[in-house]
Order: sequence, then C-alpha cells, then structure tokens
Amino acid sequence: MITSLTHITVTVRDQDEALSFYTEKLGFVRRADEAFGEGARWLTVSPPGSGEVEIILHLPSLAAGSPNQEAVNRLLRRVGQAAIVCLATDDCQATYEELSGRGVEFISPPQAVPWGRQAIFQDLYGNPYLIVEAPSAPGGTTS
Repeated sequence: MITSLTHITVTVRDQDEALSFYTEKLGFVRRADEAFGEGARWLTVSPPGSGEVEIILHLPSLAAGSPNQEAVNRLLRRVGQAAIVCLATDDCQATYEELSGRGVEFISPPQAVPWGRQAIFQDLYGNPYLIVEAPSAPGGTTS
C-alpha cells in the first residue's frame, strides 16, 4: 500500500542552475547533494520545514543510470514538460509579491478559485507550479 509521497522528480538541463533558481528565487533549502557513480549527482530541494517530500533536480546522463544515449536524449526532451506541482501557502498574494520580486515569472497572478486562491508560476525551464492558499475552515483548520 502506498503510504506517502517522498520525492518529485524535475528533469533539468543544469543542476547548478536549477539549484540556484530553487534556493535563491524560491527560498527552498538544499536537502541532499551527493555524488554517486561517475558523473552522477543526487540533488534534492524542498521548502523550509516541508517535512519529508523533496524535489529531485534530475540531470539525465548515462552515469545516472540511463541505458543509452537515446534514453538520455529522450529524458532531456522532457525538460519543461513536467506534471504540475502544487505548493501550499498561507498568503497567496504575499507569496506572489515576494517571488515576483525575486524574478520568478508568473503565468497567472493570484486569483480566487473554488478551492481558495491560487497563482501559477513557471520555473526556469517552463515547468508550471501552482501556489495554493486554501480557505480557513471553522476551527482554524484548512481544507
């Protein structure tokens, strides 16, 4: 039985460039940065205090376990075409303003939606991310 989500993989063209974007612009923290094998690197980030879920900044390479160069090329063609990732926030407008001030490109500014408020930005490769502020439910919990 699946019990939790531990990692989300985002394919990148350059791990250092991606690390800079996630840490400097989004304010994420580096969780793991380990060399393994020849030329392979396990690099993960996450929002501060986010618990166990980490984003893997994956650079396809033969050293990273791809069976051949065509497999590496196929993965590299996926850069910027990842599934949408949803990130929680307590204040969508404030988060939008902070990230915009750091140069993050938004596709959609904060707006009311049936599940609260959301804004959509894209990373440096064009992958979309939703920032979602859920309304408070009675008793101070969110839904």
